Amino acid sequence: MRSTQKNLIPSSFVSGSGAVSGFLAFVGASCCVVPILLVQLGVASGLVAKLGFFARWQDWFAWGATGMLAFSLTLALWCGSPGRIFWIWWIVGAVFLAVSLTLPNYEMRLQSWLLDWLRA
Repeated sequence: MRSTQKNLIPSSFVSGSGAVSGFLAFVGASCCVVPILLVQLGVASGLVAKLGFFARWQDWFAWGATGMLAFSLTLALWCGSPGRIFWIWWIVGAVFLAVSLTLPNYEMRLQSWLLDWLRA
């Protein structure tokens, strides 16, 4: 029982890294909607301007998240049955990755809806 728990720690760490990388890919994919929301929430525009860095590296972040999520799933299933924390981090990373890959297709529609909503 104890050895199985030790073996799952690296897979949980890797799945958490996949979630972080998926979040960074999400930030990179949302070049217009997230900055508008951040400015409306009162975040400084100088900080929002720095989000362009993530947009340039969005593909790399997406590939990194895909690799880390696949590696963590393989590692967790190879070492035994993964725990609840592993699955929470893995699902969070997969959701961020899926949103980062689909958001650019719908961003213009979301941006026009958001601007209409803010004007009203």
